[in-house]
Amino acid sequence: MRRVILIIPLLCLAMPLAAQQRSQAPAAPAPAQAPAPAQAPDAPAPENAAAIEGFRSARFGMTEAETRAAIRRDFAQAAERIASEQTPVERTQVLTLNVPDLIPDAGTARVSYILGHRSKRLIQVTILWGPPADASARPEALVNAAEALRAHFAALAWRPGTVAGGVALADGSTLVFRGLDEKGRMAQLQILPGPPASGTGPRPFGLRLAYVADPLNPDVFRLQRGQF
Repeated sequence: MRRVILIIPLLCLAMPLAAQQRSQAPAAPAPAQAPAPAQAPDAPAPENAAAIEGFRSARFGMTEAETRAAIRRDFAQAAERIASEQTPVERTQVLTLNVPDLIPDAGTARVSYILGHRSKRLIQVTILWGPPADASARPEALVNAAEALRAHFAALAWRPGTVAGGVALADGSTLVFRGLDEKGRMAQLQILPGPPASGTGPRPFGLRLAYVADPLNPDVFRLQRGQF
């Protein structure tokens, strides 16, 4: 079955200029004015500021060769079985591999590195636990993994107004956490509904984590305005 890996797009803000008045008649010398107070320097970023630059050694903007080298550094054994495919709609190149125990007890994770349609450089990394990546993953282990990841992200400082979570989305998934760093790069964690359960058992679900370089303007194939 062909895997469809979607780029995850998003959301989202002039300063009036002071007009200078000109005197029509010759004016008396203006009284001396006190110097304007010095502006306070920008506050330094907090030590726990979120910085989404990619995933482990793989950094946004890397070429395919650089991304493959980063994968080999991070996952030497799994990197021997990298699958490569092009998504049919977005026309991005995807490098995928399976990594066991990326989070302890959560089963095998499917890690996908997505290269942009035009740039051919890394624009997103998506990690999937549970079905369809690993049908044997235990639901309680996925819940524990989701909570561990949520707590990890919640401890970081994100761009104000961009943090969300605990929301049911239109596609049937649940948004566990979403935040943007100061450069607009996104981390998004979702619980995904799986196929209907057979019999009376609970419906299976998966867990997806995405790191996205530019959620507002992803580098994917688009029909140009005026073409149709």
